Amino acid sequence: MASFGLGGGGNGNTQATGTTTTSAAMDASTPYVAAAEGNLQLLQESLKDVSVTSLKDEQSYTLLQAAASYGQIEILQYLLSQLDRDNNTNTFSSSSMSYINTADKDGDTALHYAYTAETARLLVEQAHINIHAVNAEGRTALQDKQHELEVYLEEEEDLEDDDEEAEILRALIQYLSSLSSQSS
Repeated sequence: MASFGLGGGGNGNTQATGTTTTSAAMDASTPYVAAAEGNLQLLQESLKDVSVTSLKDEQSYTLLQAAASYGQIEILQYLLSQLDRDNNTNTFSSSSMSYINTADKDGDTALHYAYTAETARLLVEQAHINIHAVNAEGRTALQDKQHELEVYLEEEEDLEDDDEEAEILRALIQYLSSLSSQSS
């Protein structure tokens, strides 16, 4: 998923404790870790002298994608609040819309990364993300999530009827499907 190293290790300067990260020295991965973990204070500190839209990792992965992939609603709202708006219409500027719809090197947008239906709803209804964007595999976010669920169900040997991950994916697919039927 993300290439910014949430799995630990590193140089010992960052210590994760639950959902709080303290850092003796911030590095290029700090804003991504903060966005993924939902640590708004650390995210704000790491962005003091940097524009949200200027940050992409080596895979063209954005902070919006990091927050979306972990369902961090508060972080998504903060990131959107930092984007430029047209003063006359209070809509996002064209440069902000370009950022919102940024695809990584695999062609995945923040909507492809959305972890929950609530995450997708925020991206669609508040950020006006393009629901028809197609990734490098030729799939929209809906098609990608349908494929993800299919693979998940095939790989899980002892899947229970109330499997939380499967339910999260099903709810997300249901929401994205409702958008597709509205736009047809």
